[in-house]
Amino acid sequence: MNQTEAVVAETYVRYVPGRAAALDDDMFTLGGDSLSAVRIILDLERRFGLTIPQETLLDHRSVGAMAAWIDARLAEARQ
Repeated sequence: MNQTEAVVAETYVRYVPGRAAALDDDMFTLGGDSLSAVRIILDLERRFGLTIPQETLLDHRSVGAMAAWIDARLAEARQ
């Protein structure tokens, strides 16, 4: 797990407690709901300095997919 994946996994677990999140874990199958999703987005925005549209989490539900989306945005910002 890379650093971004670890941060996303930690954030998922913070707002959807229960068990550690693996790369392919979907936030909603972990037990998350719309309120959890908003909290996750706000936390990830703060931690990575990004604006994350709400639908992004719906389109990138797993830890790995969300981390990949964040890494891609961060790479774009560096260019």
